[in-house]
Formats: sequence, structure tokens, C-alpha cells
Amino acid sequence: MEKLKSYLTRNKLSQAEFGKQVGVAQSTINRYLRGLRFPEPEIVLKIEKTTNGIVRPVDWYVDLYPRPSLEEVGVPLTTADNKHPQHHSHS
Repeated sequence: MEKLKSYLTRNKLSQAEFGKQVGVAQSTINRYLRGLRFPEPEIVLKIEKTTNGIVRPVDWYVDLYPRPSLEEVGVPLTTADNKHPQHHSHS
């Protein structure tokens, strides 16, 4: 669960500390992070509240069902040329 992992890193929180905040063991947080376990609905909500909405319930499902990136489906990531309509000068 990348979003939770980066939240813990940014906030310098250990898995054990965060586990205490949401009411689960460090080993459980570790399993969440590695994708080996999915949190119970009430824990998903506690995680959302504890992270101030940074890790939302929907984020857990994104990890379960990854969508292809834009590059994988053939959408170029640099579309700067298309962002600005061409201005035709009237001479």
C-alpha cells in the first residue's frame, strides 16, 4: 500500500506507532503495507481519519485492482503541444 508507506515515511512514523494509533499490531500494519492483508472496514476508516484523509478507503481498492498507466495504454504523457490552441494572425 504505497500511499500508507509514503505517509509513514513522510511523518517519520514507525509501523508500531501507527498501529497503536489505529488499534492494530505492528505486524498487521506490515501485512497491509506488503499487500498480504486487507484492513477491516472500521480500520480503513480509522486509517483515513488518522492520516487526515491522505489514505482514503478507495486507495485500498486501487492497489487491489491496478489500472494500466497512461503510457501502457498508448497515451503520450507530454501533450504540451495540444494544450495551447494555435493563434492565427489575421493579416
